[in-house]
Amino acid sequence: MKLYLLLVFLGIFCVPCESYYREDYDQSTKDFIDMVVSDEDHSDHDHDEHHEKNKGKKNAGHGWNYLFSGPAIWGHFKRTCNGRQQSPINIESRSLKEVEKQRITHNYGEKPTGSYEMLNNGHALQINFNGDTKYRLKKNGKSYTPLQVHIHFNPFTNKGSEHTFNQNKYFAEIHIVHKRTRYTGKSFMNHDDGLLVIGMFVDIGKNDSTAAKYFSNVAKECFKPDMKKKIKAFNLASLFPSGNANFQSKYAYVNYHGSLTTPPCSEIVDWIVVTGNTLKINSETAKLFKDVRNGANGPMGGDGGNNRPVQKLNKRTVTGVVNGFF
Repeated sequence: MKLYLLLVFLGIFCVPCESYYREDYDQSTKDFIDMVVSDEDHSDHDHDEHHEKNKGKKNAGHGWNYLFSGPAIWGHFKRTCNGRQQSPINIESRSLKEVEKQRITHNYGEKPTGSYEMLNNGHALQINFNGDTKYRLKKNGKSYTPLQVHIHFNPFTNKGSEHTFNQNKYFAEIHIVHKRTRYTGKSFMNHDDGLLVIGMFVDIGKNDSTAAKYFSNVAKECFKPDMKKKIKAFNLASLFPSGNANFQSKYAYVNYHGSLTTPPCSEIVDWIVVTGNTLKINSETAKLFKDVRNGANGPMGGDGGNNRPVQKLNKRTVTGVVNGFF
């Protein structure tokens, strides 16, 4: 009798739950593409149609989250999140393959034009660049176009970074997301070199780095989900850490192949994680992030923050690069 009741329970409750989450995780792929594809690839009609379809739905447009449908169950409903080249990872300085330099160039110091859009997408605070940006980064002969920059954080524990360095976490981690220039529209999702992401740790310090100032402004102006605002464009070089190195690392950055750190967890990312220096944020400025709300109307930085735990390396090579590119 007990077994019968258990089977009835599973049939009635668990199947609808699975269907609900599968719908969310299938939507996650579409949501991710919406976040990174430039404005020039979207029509107003497409955007309005998506908005009308989701109007009135609980947590609409945000799907998965970091608490109720968090990282622990992502792999149950999106198989790609169980892959063997997942991100983030712990960066173990003693295990890196050392190289002096890589062929990386960019024009991020040039004067920008137009405006950017800052927003709260329900999962992170984000700044979208111009769809027709002239900024380019070239790595080993491949050209990449910057799309957006976002931040993962936890102002309650000050351990909100996704990657760790020798097991250490930091207040936040900022990601500059690029897609390979040759891939148009959504096609970058179909290539293992579709994206390049630059990750930078943010540590508590005396003065705010420029990047911290940008995102503290987003935290103040876009503290609720779906809030957005136009801001004056800035050159992307201003996002990088400056000054003397404050890491106990001989490497300017590390490089490895990995995945998106959110669903659909696609393994299409060439990761560059800066380890020669950290960005800084003042402890008072950091408190602004406590008021930021996520798509479920909870604290975005609470209950573990908006960051995925580190994943297994699975015999991947992580390269430590001595000379930087910024």
